[in-house]
Amino acid sequence: VISKTLFRTDPVVVAKNVKGYKSMGTKIFIATEDSTKNTLVLSASEDFGETFHVVRFPLGLTEMKYTLLDTSEGSTFINVEHDNGVWGNVYASNALDDDFVLTLEHNPRDGSGKCDFKAFAGLEGIYIANRYANKDSFDKQTFITYDKGGKWERLPQPEKSECSSDDASNCRLNIIGSLDSGKWYTNKNAAGLILATGSVSQYLINKESHLGVYLSRNAGWTWNFVRNGKYTFSMGNRGGLLLMTRSDMKTSNVTLSIDQGIKWEDCDITDVTSPIEVTDIVSDPNLETGLFLISGSRNGTGVLVSLDFSNVYDKQCEGHDSPDAQDSDYETFEPSDLRTNDCLLGRRTKFIRRKQSAACIVPKLNQTDIIEVKNCSCTDEDFQCDYCYIMSDNTCIPDPSPSCSSYDPQAIPNPCEDVYFISNGYRLVPGDTCDTTTGGTDKTPTAEPCPGKKEPVEIIITSDSGGGYPWVVIVFSIIAVLVAAVGTLWWYSGRNSDLREHLTKCIPESYLPDFEFSQRPYASVNTNFGDDDLEEDAPEIDLEDSTTNS
Repeated sequence: VISKTLFRTDPVVVAKNVKGYKSMGTKIFIATEDSTKNTLVLSASEDFGETFHVVRFPLGLTEMKYTLLDTSEGSTFINVEHDNGVWGNVYASNALDDDFVLTLEHNPRDGSGKCDFKAFAGLEGIYIANRYANKDSFDKQTFITYDKGGKWERLPQPEKSECSSDDASNCRLNIIGSLDSGKWYTNKNAAGLILATGSVSQYLINKESHLGVYLSRNAGWTWNFVRNGKYTFSMGNRGGLLLMTRSDMKTSNVTLSIDQGIKWEDCDITDVTSPIEVTDIVSDPNLETGLFLISGSRNGTGVLVSLDFSNVYDKQCEGHDSPDAQDSDYETFEPSDLRTNDCLLGRRTKFIRRKQSAACIVPKLNQTDIIEVKNCSCTDEDFQCDYCYIMSDNTCIPDPSPSCSSYDPQAIPNPCEDVYFISNGYRLVPGDTCDTTTGGTDKTPTAEPCPGKKEPVEIIITSDSGGGYPWVVIVFSIIAVLVAAVGTLWWYSGRNSDLREHLTKCIPESYLPDFEFSQRPYASVNTNFGDDDLEEDAPEIDLEDSTTNS
């Protein structure tokens, strides 16, 4: 049920047989049970429960569990478990969250709903995920996408790394995800940087003798080997400080880099006779300082170690206003998939960040990292397959599965208003801003006039129409001011009881908006040093557990 009056009036029933729900901002997802088929049906709302629509998935597979992976960029990624508890298919939505398309098969998941899937913090459109080689295999491989799931590709072999495969073509980086207690670390305030633990092999080898730490400064396009072993890590001072420590054994030291991975130095944090088992390393949320907090245990007792590396540099960084200049400590960084151009999601974005070798601390005043955004001409990477289309040989073709047999992309909608659109098998990636008018590729749907509709009549008012044009402007201006004033009074009457009392003497209260009661905010203590990962919250809805997620 939903109520807009704090239940002073009867609430509205929006769904029955609900197994669970999840609300995020104005989005609400509800899973209802189809008892005749022992499966779930997912519905979504984009207007905080005003309207709901049933979500359409292709393939026609049984839907047993859902995990919302990411909703941060105008669309939604969902992992849907179909017939077992070890993997699910990942689907990407359109901007309205009503049609989903398959983007990645066999994505690992566990019984709690946690999945090996992560967005690259601060860079839109980039995601990293693991997948099983096939549905009956437990061999994991790591993939990355630069166009919001339109295309996925393997990670490359890092420089200066040894491969565990005899076949050079199988030498790819595979990194440990959250299901194997791994950590892929990115932060929105350290543009382009990612630290991960993994193996260079055909498939992920989760054994100490094969694992190592790897670093990328260009959003996963190229990688560098750091050192052998399984580590947990964090960043400080806008990515200028990198800190890591062993996570698979007791340790008495941490390893620090002040030049983003060029050199590393071990630092003792406890006596060698009193090592600790490290659980995690966290830094301040905005990466402004050199402060870190290490959590762990020693002989069953919890341990916290506070570290401050703010004074490892002798000076503050300079030249933020002139990045890339020889005397500047800053450089520009443009995220790209490096295949066709320097664009991601249809635009070129320039970030300012500290140069890798600059021996200085970034002051807190330099917080404006984005200096330029420019739209690009559209390319194939700006489009993904439309609903009931699948990728085959780099071309989107009609999906032959039975669930799409009755779908007609050329069907005329009923009712049809002015024009309707016929799919060409593609749709623009949600959030993509490429310009179809400047050349390049245009795979957007074709607009067709609705049957029986007349061409619209264009009315042009010019200043030559007998001197009446200025009066038209004046009249419309007066009307606009009056409408704005009435609208403001109407809106404010839902928040001010005195005004509402005066207005009800002239008009019925039913014409006024529902009154919103002011509530005293709860005091809270922020105990989270880092960004919350949506997948770690496991917002899962399944058939076995009817507990709601809110």
